[in-house]
Amino acid sequence: MFKSIFAGVLLAFGMQSFAANLTPALTAKSIAIITVKDVRPAAMLNWTVGSTADYNINMGFISGTMHAQVREETPVGFWIQQDMDLGFMGAQKVEIHINKDTGEIIEMLVNGQKQEAPDPANMEIVESRREKVTVPKGEFDSVYVKMHDKKENKDSEAWVNPSIVPMGGMLKQVADGPMGQVTVELTDYLVK
Repeated sequence: MFKSIFAGVLLAFGMQSFAANLTPALTAKSIAIITVKDVRPAAMLNWTVGSTADYNINMGFISGTMHAQVREETPVGFWIQQDMDLGFMGAQKVEIHINKDTGEIIEMLVNGQKQEAPDPANMEIVESRREKVTVPKGEFDSVYVKMHDKKENKDSEAWVNPSIVPMGGMLKQVADGPMGQVTVELTDYLVK
């Protein structure tokens, strides 16, 4: 059960961080860890087209929002789309096609440009526990996960509940970015 939760959190970690291009420690590399043999991501990929999750992004002097949605189901997977607005830093669109049987990335686009799939060997979960977390949407039971990017030698944290929030269950994420600490927090969600 915990490994299924980790598959979901890693997917959310990767998509949100890569989309923002904000946190080197939490890049798209973390998406690929869901392909590790002992993780069964298919249990987490029972998503429904139209499900959404909305987030605030805080980077100190820069604030923004992110809207994530399950855009479409294909014969082999799902397209997840994230639309970010970082104010004066601009907007960004990330599209990720994920295999619903294996959890692997089929294709990833950032602002229409194809990106290379990440290497799961660089990410490892170093700590996890059950914990309550409060975000703008409210208080939630969650699984706290601390991850380490071996290549960048950086840690990141997330609080997740994939049984409630679609697309991996991300409630909150905290990591160091190039301009200081980056915090992403859930403001709303809709499960179709």
